[in-house]
Amino acid sequence: MKYTNVLLSSVIVLGSLGTLSTASSSFHPSEKVAHIAAKSTSVNSSTYQSIPKFIKTIGSNKMVWKGDNTTITANTLKQDAIADFEQNIIDTIVVTHGKEKHILHTEDFGVKLLDITSVAQSPSNEWIAIQVEKSAGSNLILVNFKTGKYTILNERLEKAGKQDVETISSYNWSPKEDIIAFSYGNTEKSTLAIYDTKKDSVVYLLGQPTILAPV
Repeated sequence: MKYTNVLLSSVIVLGSLGTLSTASSSFHPSEKVAHIAAKSTSVNSSTYQSIPKFIKTIGSNKMVWKGDNTTITANTLKQDAIADFEQNIIDTIVVTHGKEKHILHTEDFGVKLLDITSVAQSPSNEWIAIQVEKSAGSNLILVNFKTGKYTILNERLEKAGKQDVETISSYNWSPKEDIIAFSYGNTEKSTLAIYDTKKDSVVYLLGQPTILAPV
């Protein structure tokens, strides 16, 4: 399902990331979370980075997203006596970038993952965003190519005290920095936020929640 309002809002946010980064730098370094009111602005589409393309293939027990120098492989297991849509779950996610290779074991995640719905590299090619489908909603996992360190943004928000983080439905990298804008919420409404991978900090965009409108 596509949500035009969320995607449009994400583009507007990314067009303002330079301003938001400057504004957030005025906060004390010890403060991990900041709140900034979002304002609508015009966006020049020519400023956006060219996002590397990935091609998805599906096999009997795995799915593969392959780019120029990056491959994401999700190895799956079949469960018996489970609803059809949950029979095949992701057991491990293998992230390969050049000579670097990291394995994520999904049993550590606490939820069953069913599919990888999208992937996107950061402008510096140091991070990859992996959107994974659950029984209800989606998680967004950010993986560092060099260290293998990963952050599940849904959990990051919950640890910060946010509630109703059932799904992260859309996201987009800043064109110049390893900062990612995303929308989180449930199937009826979502809120926008920005995560800085270098600072491990979140900026929440205050204002009315975005109402999801399927098209």
